[in-house]
Formats: sequence, structure tokens, C-alpha cells
Amino acid sequence: MPQHAPKPPARWHACLAVLATAGAAAASLAQVPPPPTEAPGATQRLADTPRRVQLGGGPGGRKFSNEPGPPTLIVSNPYLDPLRPALFVRPVGMQCAADGSIVVSARGGFDAGGDARFVGWWRVAADGAVKPILTRSTAGGVAGRQQCDTSFAQSRLDSMRFALGRDGTFFTHAPRGVLRVAEGGRVQRVAGAPTICTDEERAANAAGMDDGQADAARFDNVTAVAVDGEGSTWVADQRACALRRVTADGNVSTVLTPQRVCAAGTPPAERVTLAHLAWDATRGELVAGGDILTHNQLTTTVWRIRADGTARRVLLGHKLGASPAGAQLDGVQALAVDPQGRIHIASRRMEQDVPALLRVDEARGSVQQWTGMRVQPGSSLGGEVLDGPADRARFVKINGLCFAPDGTAFVQDDGVVRRIERSGTVSTWAF
Repeated sequence: MPQHAPKPPARWHACLAVLATAGAAAASLAQVPPPPTEAPGATQRLADTPRRVQLGGGPGGRKFSNEPGPPTLIVSNPYLDPLRPALFVRPVGMQCAADGSIVVSARGGFDAGGDARFVGWWRVAADGAVKPILTRSTAGGVAGRQQCDTSFAQSRLDSMRFALGRDGTFFTHAPRGVLRVAEGGRVQRVAGAPTICTDEERAANAAGMDDGQADAARFDNVTAVAVDGEGSTWVADQRACALRRVTADGNVSTVLTPQRVCAAGTPPAERVTLAHLAWDATRGELVAGGDILTHNQLTTTVWRIRADGTARRVLLGHKLGASPAGAQLDGVQALAVDPQGRIHIASRRMEQDVPALLRVDEARGSVQQWTGMRVQPGSSLGGEVLDGPADRARFVKINGLCFAPDGTAFVQDDGVVRRIERSGTVSTWAF
């Protein structure tokens, strides 16, 4: 006898737990399609108007339900059916492309047990159509596979954060090097010891901080990458204690040393934070941000960095007490620059205790709330998501942000991608 999906849980994390534990119950459901042999997409238009649904997982990869009651989501993508199994288990990386599309790195294609059948990259076009770009089956595991100098189909790369080059190349990283996934799916080593591709044990011993040409360069622990207009890759290394630049031909130089970034005794307000990197094409500068915890105080900073290493702080905020940013900030969860060169961050404002998207006013060194529910102190809302106008939209856990050329923003909000119009209105776009 068919089983019905459970009523919508209160939190998105609970929804993911339902999906992960669906197991044998899903196998008995007649509506679950047979396992796919190709990575899924969505190229048939299904609706002409947005659809309202409720957050509520179910067996076989469903993330939403049509049962009545809050919270309400507005699915604006006309190619996706919110009541069918989702495409993505959980998006991990996301970048906006020059043609108005977004590229998503994820595991996708649910099987009957709620597990992903594919891993790789998908493109969500400006009109909402979804097509796999470069994917491989998750069957067989990754034992014995190379990390790079091989095809993506034969590599052990999983879903990951990445930067997008102007020609559509994906730039990502291993702990000891910088990688490029070129057209055709070849995973190439841009810089770092040759052993990082094929020998995990020897790669662990290839750590260092040596500049120079590709093979001679050494990295210790790369945590973030961004690509500039000349095809160079900017890298946060040494666990975000050094900023390095890798040219298109693999030459590595250190822009900011650990002594500048993480020197003992340097006040948190003067330490350049490199947890999040974004390239500002309007000014030709790198934008970097993050937070530092010292003496029970979380300090948030955002910086503009020139090619010669000149760093200028444009935002300083504190979590507790008086905050120069004009709001008590709980760190930086995501960072991006819009087409006008304005910096935006995702953070939790402590006086409201809900995530929001904030625009940095560089002239004043403060933040202005762009979109996200404005909550009175003392209110209790839980962790539900909610689509709608800027002052009513609610987020759960923002971990990715980018801007399309027309100013439309896209946010990874835990298990879904949400679309934000220039007015700040939020809808659910990909899942």
C-alpha cells in the first residue's frame, strides 16, 4: 500500500534528514521512477506561473509538499516540478555566468534509497532550464582514482566549491594545489607538486609555501579560490593565512604572507581575512572577507586588495557590543560583488537573530540590509524558510552567493538555490 510523505518538518535540516533516511520505504512507492542511466536535467517547461508549496521532505528525494499551512515557498522556475523528486541532493558550489545562467556543483539524481547517483556540474539557464554539464556516476566509489591529470569521469573529485573562468573553465583546489577542469572534462593541475594528482601519501608530504613555476610551487592548505579578468587564480593558502596568485601559465607568487595576515599580536581589526574571495571586475580588485574569534569576541572584516598586495579595509564589525558596521554581525557566510561593484555579504544580524543579505556601504564602513526578514528583538521564528518580498523573506543557512549581469542574485540556502530580484523579492529557483 503506498505510503504518504510526512507532514512538513519545521526546519530544512529535518527535511534533509528525512531524505537521507528514506531507505526501503521509498522502494515500495509506485511513483518513484526507475533509476536513471544519465544525469538528470529539466528541459521541458511545466508551468507559466509560480507555484506555492510547503517545505516537507518525502521518500525518493522529494523536498516539498502541497499540504496546507506555513511556511510557504514560491517555486519560480517553470521547468521544475516541486512535487517530484528533486534534482540535487545538496548544492555545494555555485557561480553566476556571463550569459545569466548559474552553474551548480552538486550530487544529484536520487535513487530509490535517497542517495545520489551522479556528481558534477549542472547549468541552470536564465529561463530555468537545467542541463548537466559535466557529471559522472557515483557507482563504484573513488578508490584508486586519480585526483587530477585525468578525465573527470576517472577522477576522485566530488562536488566542491569552485570559481568560474570567462571561458567556462572550472577552477578548484586540492589541499596542496590548484586545479582546473577544462572543456572536455580533463582535470588538470595548474600548480603544485605533480604527486598531488596520483599519490595521496606523497602529496601529504608535498606541503610548503614555495613560489615559482607550476611544478616547483608548493601549497599547504588551500581553502578558497577566485579568478580575475586575466585568468589568474587568487588562492587563500596556509589555512587562509596567506594570499597567493597563480597566473594562467602556472606561475605562483605570494601577495600577502602569513606574517601580514595571521601574525601573533596583530589586532583582529588589522588582520586581512581570506575565508571568502570574490573578484570585482569593475575596479580590478580582489574582495576578501571573514571573521576572527579572539577573547570571546567575533570580529568581522571585509577588504579590497590590489595586485601589488595593498589591502584596504572597507568593513569592520563585532558580534558583541558596539559594532562599527552599525549592526552586530555573526561573521560572513557568503560574499559577492554585484555588477555595479557593490559588495554584499550574508550574515546573521544578532539583534534580529536571522540570516540576511547585507550591502556594504564602503563610504560609511557600515551595512544596509538588502533582503531578509526584519525581526523585532525577542521574537522567536525557528528556522523555517519563507519566500516573498524583501522584508518578509527568511533564510536558514546561506553558504553561497553570486550575481547575474542584470543584478539578479542567487543564494545557496542549505539544500536549495533561491533567486533574488533586484527589488529584494525572493523565490525558490533550483533544488
